[in-house]
Amino acid sequence: MKNILYILIVAGLVLTSCEDKQGTYAAIEAELEELLRNDDAFGMDGFGDEGAVSEEYEEGLEDASAKLLTGDDYPPDSIWHYRFGRRIESFNRDIQYTHEEDEVLADITWTIEGLFIIKVFDTTATMIDSVAKEFTNNFQRKIRFERLSTVDENGREWRVKEFTMGVGGIGEKVAITKLEYFIATEDSTWDSQFIMESENVLETFISREDIPTFPMWSLVKVEVTVSNEDPIYDYRSGEGVLMHFGIDRRHKARRRMFDDGEHGGDLVPLNNVFTMIRLMHGPGWGHDARVFRAFFDVMDYGTLFQTQTDVHTAFWGLPYKCVRP
Repeated sequence: MKNILYILIVAGLVLTSCEDKQGTYAAIEAELEELLRNDDAFGMDGFGDEGAVSEEYEEGLEDASAKLLTGDDYPPDSIWHYRFGRRIESFNRDIQYTHEEDEVLADITWTIEGLFIIKVFDTTATMIDSVAKEFTNNFQRKIRFERLSTVDENGREWRVKEFTMGVGGIGEKVAITKLEYFIATEDSTWDSQFIMESENVLETFISREDIPTFPMWSLVKVEVTVSNEDPIYDYRSGEGVLMHFGIDRRHKARRRMFDDGEHGGDLVPLNNVFTMIRLMHGPGWGHDARVFRAFFDVMDYGTLFQTQTDVHTAFWGLPYKCVRP
Protein backbone atom coordinates (compact mmCIF):
# COMPACT_ATOMS: atom_id res chain seq x y z
CA MET A 1 0.00 0.00 0.00
CA LYS A 2 2.83 2.39 0.84
CA ASN A 3 4.47 1.62 -2.52
CA ILE A 4 1.27 2.45 -4.39
CA LEU A 5 0.91 5.73 -2.48
CA TYR A 6 4.52 6.62 -3.23
CA ILE A 7 4.01 5.94 -6.95
CA LEU A 8 0.89 8.09 -7.02
CA ILE A 9 2.70 10.98 -5.30
CA VAL A 10 5.61 10.81 -7.77
CA ALA A 11 3.25 10.62 -10.74
CA GLY A 12 1.36 13.64 -9.45
CA LEU A 13 4.55 15.64 -9.07
CA VAL A 14 5.65 14.71 -12.60
CA LEU A 15 2.29 15.71 -14.07
CA THR A 16 2.34 19.00 -12.17
CA SER A 17 5.88 19.69 -13.39
CA CYS A 18 4.87 18.98 -17.00
CA GLU A 19 1.81 21.22 -16.73
CA ASP A 20 3.93 24.03 -15.27
CA LYS A 21 6.49 23.64 -18.05
CA GLN A 22 3.82 23.66 -20.76
CA GLY A 23 2.30 26.78 -19.22
CA THR A 24 5.71 28.46 -19.20
CA TYR A 25 6.31 27.46 -22.82
CA ALA A 26 2.94 28.87 -23.86
CA ALA A 27 3.74 32.22 -22.22
CA ILE A 28 7.15 32.33 -23.90
CA GLU A 29 5.68 31.48 -27.30
CA ALA A 30 3.08 34.23 -26.95
CA GLU A 31 5.87 36.75 -26.37
CA LEU A 32 7.88 35.41 -29.32
CA GLU A 33 4.89 35.67 -31.65
CA GLU A 34 4.40 39.27 -30.55
CA LEU A 35 8.05 39.93 -31.40
CA LEU A 36 7.49 38.48 -34.87
CA ARG A 37 4.37 40.57 -35.46
CA ASN A 38 6.25 43.77 -34.60
CA ASP A 39 9.43 43.01 -36.57
CA ASP A 40 9.46 44.31 -40.16
CA ALA A 41 12.14 41.78 -41.07
CA PHE A 42 10.00 38.66 -41.07
CA GLY A 43 6.53 39.37 -42.45
CA MET A 44 5.11 38.27 -45.79
CA ASP A 45 3.08 41.37 -46.61
CA GLY A 46 4.24 42.80 -49.93
CA PHE A 47 5.08 39.45 -51.51
CA GLY A 48 1.97 39.57 -53.68
CA ASP A 49 1.14 42.08 -56.42
CA GLU A 50 -2.67 42.22 -56.07
CA GLY A 51 -3.08 40.89 -59.59
CA ALA A 52 -1.64 41.50 -63.06
CA VAL A 53 0.68 44.51 -63.20
CA SER A 54 3.50 45.84 -65.37
CA GLU A 55 6.84 44.11 -65.12
CA GLU A 56 8.22 46.93 -62.96
CA TYR A 57 6.30 49.12 -60.57
CA GLU A 58 6.89 51.21 -57.46
CA GLU A 59 4.56 52.63 -54.84
CA GLY A 60 5.09 54.50 -51.60
CA LEU A 61 8.88 54.20 -51.23
CA GLU A 62 11.31 57.07 -50.78
CA ASP A 63 12.88 56.04 -54.06
CA ALA A 64 15.00 58.24 -56.34
CA SER A 65 15.14 55.53 -59.02
CA ALA A 66 11.38 55.37 -59.65
CA LYS A 67 11.89 57.45 -62.78
CA LEU A 68 14.05 54.63 -64.23
CA LEU A 69 11.13 52.22 -64.70
CA THR A 70 11.41 50.49 -68.06
CA GLY A 71 7.73 49.92 -68.84
CA ASP A 72 8.68 46.63 -70.56
CA ASP A 73 5.85 44.13 -70.00
CA TYR A 74 7.69 40.99 -71.13
CA PRO A 75 6.90 40.98 -74.86
CA PRO A 76 8.10 37.71 -76.43
CA ASP A 77 7.53 39.42 -79.81
CA SER A 78 6.39 42.79 -81.13
CA ILE A 79 2.68 41.92 -81.15
CA TRP A 80 1.61 41.05 -77.60
CA HIS A 81 2.43 42.54 -74.21
CA TYR A 82 2.02 40.69 -70.93
CA ARG A 83 1.15 41.91 -67.47
CA PHE A 84 1.22 39.48 -64.60
CA GLY A 85 1.35 39.04 -60.85
CA ARG A 86 0.18 37.13 -57.80
CA ARG A 87 -3.06 37.82 -56.03
CA ILE A 88 -2.77 36.25 -52.60
CA GLU A 89 -5.97 34.66 -51.32
CA SER A 90 -4.66 33.33 -47.99
CA PHE A 91 -1.61 33.12 -45.77
CA ASN A 92 -1.50 30.35 -43.16
CA ARG A 93 1.40 30.11 -40.73
CA ASP A 94 2.57 27.12 -38.72
CA ILE A 95 5.31 27.45 -36.09
CA GLN A 96 7.09 24.54 -34.44
CA TYR A 97 9.07 25.55 -31.35
CA THR A 98 12.08 23.82 -29.82
CA HIS A 99 12.77 25.08 -26.29
CA GLU A 100 16.16 25.15 -24.58
CA GLU A 101 17.12 26.86 -21.34
CA ASP A 102 17.92 30.30 -22.75
CA GLU A 103 17.11 29.87 -26.45
CA VAL A 104 14.09 28.92 -28.52
CA LEU A 105 14.18 27.81 -32.16
CA ALA A 106 11.09 28.59 -34.23
CA ASP A 107 10.65 26.64 -37.48
CA ILE A 108 8.10 28.68 -39.44
CA THR A 109 6.23 27.50 -42.53
CA TRP A 110 3.85 29.73 -44.46
CA THR A 111 1.31 28.13 -46.80
CA ILE A 112 0.39 30.68 -49.47
CA GLU A 113 -2.61 30.22 -51.75
CA GLY A 114 -3.77 32.46 -54.54
CA LEU A 115 -3.96 33.15 -58.25
CA PHE A 116 -1.18 33.91 -60.69
CA ILE A 117 -2.93 36.28 -63.08
CA ILE A 118 -1.79 36.98 -66.64
CA LYS A 119 -3.29 39.57 -68.98
CA VAL A 120 -2.32 39.91 -72.63
CA PHE A 121 -2.59 43.18 -74.58
CA ASP A 122 -2.13 44.09 -78.22
CA THR A 123 -0.23 47.14 -79.48
CA THR A 124 -3.33 49.34 -79.02
CA ALA A 125 -3.41 48.41 -75.28
CA THR A 126 -6.57 46.38 -75.80
CA MET A 127 -6.74 43.30 -73.57
CA ILE A 128 -7.17 40.21 -75.71
CA ASP A 129 -6.76 37.42 -73.15
CA SER A 130 -6.71 36.83 -69.39
CA VAL A 131 -5.65 33.72 -67.48
CA ALA A 132 -5.74 32.98 -63.74
CA LYS A 133 -3.69 30.00 -62.51
CA GLU A 134 -4.29 28.67 -59.02
CA PHE A 135 -1.21 28.03 -56.92
CA THR A 136 -0.25 26.81 -53.46
CA ASN A 137 3.29 27.16 -52.23
CA ASN A 138 5.19 26.95 -48.98
CA PHE A 139 7.73 29.37 -47.56
CA GLN A 140 10.01 28.25 -44.73
CA ARG A 141 12.35 30.09 -42.39
CA LYS A 142 13.97 29.34 -39.03
CA ILE A 143 14.42 31.97 -36.32
CA ARG A 144 16.38 31.54 -33.09
CA PHE A 145 15.44 33.67 -30.07
CA GLU A 146 17.59 34.28 -26.99
CA ARG A 147 16.62 35.22 -23.45
CA LEU A 148 17.85 38.64 -22.32
CA SER A 149 19.89 38.94 -19.14
CA THR A 150 17.55 41.75 -18.01
CA VAL A 151 14.10 42.80 -19.14
CA ASP A 152 14.31 45.52 -21.83
CA GLU A 153 12.57 48.91 -21.83
CA ASN A 154 9.47 47.35 -23.41
CA GLY A 155 9.17 44.70 -20.74
CA ARG A 156 10.39 41.91 -23.01
CA GLU A 157 12.58 39.02 -21.89
CA TRP A 158 13.46 37.72 -25.39
CA ARG A 159 14.89 38.96 -28.67
CA VAL A 160 15.67 37.59 -32.13
CA LYS A 161 19.24 36.30 -32.14
CA GLU A 162 19.56 34.95 -35.70
CA PHE A 163 17.56 33.61 -38.61
CA THR A 164 17.88 31.77 -41.91
CA MET A 165 16.93 32.83 -45.40
CA GLY A 166 13.28 32.33 -46.23
CA VAL A 167 12.95 29.69 -48.94
CA GLY A 168 9.87 28.80 -50.97
CA GLY A 169 8.46 27.95 -54.35
CA ILE A 170 6.28 25.62 -56.36
CA GLY A 171 7.69 22.35 -57.65
CA GLU A 172 11.32 21.59 -58.46
CA LYS A 173 11.50 23.07 -61.95
CA VAL A 174 13.48 26.20 -61.06
CA ALA A 175 15.70 27.02 -58.08
CA ILE A 176 17.91 29.75 -56.66
CA THR A 177 21.47 28.60 -56.03
CA LYS A 178 23.20 31.83 -54.94
CA LEU A 179 22.48 35.41 -53.84
CA GLU A 180 25.09 38.16 -53.54
CA TYR A 181 24.85 41.86 -52.66
CA PHE A 182 27.56 44.40 -53.65
CA ILE A 183 28.02 48.10 -52.94
CA ALA A 184 29.92 50.53 -55.17
CA THR A 185 33.21 51.85 -53.82
CA GLU A 186 34.84 55.25 -54.38
CA ASP A 187 37.20 53.76 -56.97
CA SER A 188 34.27 52.42 -59.04
CA THR A 189 34.65 48.78 -58.06
CA TRP A 190 32.16 46.49 -56.33
CA ASP A 191 32.61 45.38 -52.73
CA SER A 192 30.73 42.22 -51.75
CA GLN A 193 28.49 42.83 -48.72
CA PHE A 194 26.57 39.57 -48.40
CA ILE A 195 26.61 36.14 -50.00
CA MET A 196 24.43 33.07 -49.51
CA GLU A 197 24.47 29.77 -51.40
CA SER A 198 21.75 27.15 -51.52
CA GLU A 199 23.65 24.32 -49.83
CA ASN A 200 22.25 23.99 -46.28
CA VAL A 201 20.47 27.31 -46.76
CA LEU A 202 17.90 26.51 -44.06
CA GLU A 203 20.67 25.60 -41.59
CA THR A 204 22.84 28.68 -42.21
CA PHE A 205 21.95 31.38 -39.69
CA ILE A 206 22.36 35.14 -40.11
CA SER A 207 22.77 37.34 -37.04
CA ARG A 208 19.92 39.79 -36.52
CA GLU A 209 22.58 42.47 -36.10
CA ASP A 210 24.31 41.59 -39.38
CA ILE A 211 21.56 41.90 -41.97
CA PRO A 212 22.72 43.65 -45.18
CA THR A 213 22.76 47.42 -44.50
CA PHE A 214 23.04 50.18 -47.11
CA PRO A 215 23.21 53.98 -46.95
CA MET A 216 20.39 55.81 -48.67
CA TRP A 217 21.22 56.63 -52.34
CA SER A 218 24.21 54.25 -52.37
CA LEU A 219 24.70 52.29 -55.58
CA VAL A 220 23.91 48.62 -54.97
CA LYS A 221 24.32 45.60 -57.24
CA VAL A 222 22.44 42.34 -56.70
CA GLU A 223 23.25 39.02 -58.37
CA VAL A 224 20.94 36.00 -58.26
CA THR A 225 22.14 32.69 -59.71
CA VAL A 226 19.41 30.25 -60.72
CA SER A 227 19.05 26.75 -62.16
CA ASN A 228 16.52 25.59 -64.73
CA GLU A 229 17.62 22.27 -66.20
CA ASP A 230 14.91 21.97 -68.85
CA PRO A 231 13.18 25.28 -69.68
CA ILE A 232 9.58 24.82 -70.80
CA TYR A 233 9.42 27.90 -73.03
CA ASP A 234 12.22 28.94 -75.39
CA TYR A 235 12.55 32.65 -74.58
CA ARG A 236 15.68 34.35 -73.25
CA SER A 237 17.33 31.87 -70.87
CA GLY A 238 14.04 30.13 -70.12
CA GLU A 239 13.20 31.99 -66.91
CA GLY A 240 12.94 35.48 -65.48
CA VAL A 241 13.91 36.92 -62.10
CA LEU A 242 12.21 39.76 -60.27
CA MET A 243 13.14 41.47 -57.03
CA HIS A 244 10.29 42.57 -54.76
CA PHE A 245 11.30 44.94 -51.96
CA GLY A 246 9.57 47.12 -49.40
CA ILE A 247 7.41 46.71 -46.29
CA ASP A 248 3.91 46.04 -47.61
CA ARG A 249 1.97 46.21 -50.87
CA ARG A 250 1.47 49.97 -50.49
CA HIS A 251 5.18 50.54 -49.84
CA LYS A 252 7.06 48.31 -52.25
CA ALA A 253 8.61 47.99 -55.67
CA ARG A 254 9.12 45.20 -58.18
CA ARG A 255 12.17 45.32 -60.43
CA ARG A 256 13.37 43.12 -63.25
CA MET A 257 16.82 41.51 -63.09
CA PHE A 258 18.85 40.93 -66.27
CA ASP A 259 20.72 38.05 -67.87
CA ASP A 260 21.30 39.55 -71.33
CA GLY A 261 24.89 40.77 -70.95
CA GLU A 262 23.79 44.35 -71.69
CA HIS A 263 21.49 45.80 -69.04
CA GLY A 264 21.42 46.13 -65.27
CA GLY A 265 25.16 45.58 -64.90
CA ASP A 266 24.94 42.05 -66.32
CA LEU A 267 28.19 40.99 -67.99
CA VAL A 268 27.60 37.54 -69.50
CA PRO A 269 24.43 36.76 -71.48
CA LEU A 270 22.25 33.74 -70.71
CA ASN A 271 24.46 32.23 -68.02
CA ASN A 272 21.65 32.10 -65.41
CA VAL A 273 23.27 34.85 -63.32
CA PHE A 274 20.71 37.66 -63.11
CA THR A 275 21.91 41.15 -62.20
CA MET A 276 20.41 44.46 -61.16
CA ILE A 277 22.06 47.79 -60.24
CA ARG A 278 20.04 50.50 -58.53
CA LEU A 279 20.22 53.38 -56.08
CA MET A 280 19.20 52.31 -52.60
CA HIS A 281 15.91 53.93 -51.61
CA GLY A 282 15.50 55.94 -48.42
CA PRO A 283 14.25 54.62 -45.07
CA GLY A 284 11.00 56.53 -45.43
CA TRP A 285 9.92 59.96 -44.40
CA GLY A 286 10.36 60.44 -40.67
CA HIS A 287 12.85 57.56 -40.31
CA ASP A 288 16.64 57.64 -39.97
CA ALA A 289 16.92 53.88 -40.41
CA ARG A 290 14.49 51.12 -41.20
CA VAL A 291 14.34 47.41 -42.01
CA PHE A 292 12.73 46.29 -45.27
CA ARG A 293 12.05 42.91 -46.87
CA ALA A 294 13.29 41.62 -50.23
CA PHE A 295 11.95 38.62 -52.13
CA PHE A 296 13.91 37.22 -55.08
CA ASP A 297 11.41 35.58 -57.41
CA VAL A 298 12.30 33.13 -60.23
CA MET A 299 9.63 32.14 -62.77
CA ASP A 300 9.88 29.62 -65.60
CA TYR A 301 8.55 31.32 -68.73
CA GLY A 302 6.14 28.46 -69.36
CA THR A 303 4.24 29.84 -66.36
CA LEU A 304 3.76 33.14 -68.16
CA PHE A 305 3.46 32.25 -71.84
CA GLN A 306 1.69 28.87 -71.89
CA THR A 307 -1.92 28.74 -70.78
CA GLN A 308 -1.96 25.06 -69.79
CA THR A 309 1.37 25.07 -67.96
CA ASP A 310 1.27 25.08 -64.16
CA VAL A 311 2.98 27.73 -62.07
CA HIS A 312 6.71 26.99 -61.61
CA THR A 313 8.50 29.41 -59.29
CA ALA A 314 11.19 29.62 -56.63
CA PHE A 315 11.88 32.47 -54.26
CA TRP A 316 14.12 33.51 -51.40
CA GLY A 317 13.38 36.15 -48.78
CA LEU A 318 15.94 38.29 -46.94
CA PRO A 319 15.53 41.45 -44.86
CA TYR A 320 17.85 44.42 -45.39
CA LYS A 321 18.34 47.76 -43.69
CA CYS A 322 18.48 51.26 -45.15
CA VAL A 323 20.03 54.14 -43.21
CA ARG A 324 19.91 57.85 -43.84
CA PRO A 325 23.45 59.35 -43.99
